[in-house]
Amino acid sequence: MTTLQQYVRMVFHIGVGVGLFLGTCLGLVIGALALS
Repeated sequence: MTTLQQYVRMVFHIGVGVGLFLGTCLGLVIGALALS
């Protein structure tokens, strides 16, 4: 049971990290396009 919880937590953190990373990259690209 503990292993499942650790796995779910790890996947959740990876998902949040990837989401933040993609969101930041997308924001930078949109900002650069808007300024240029």
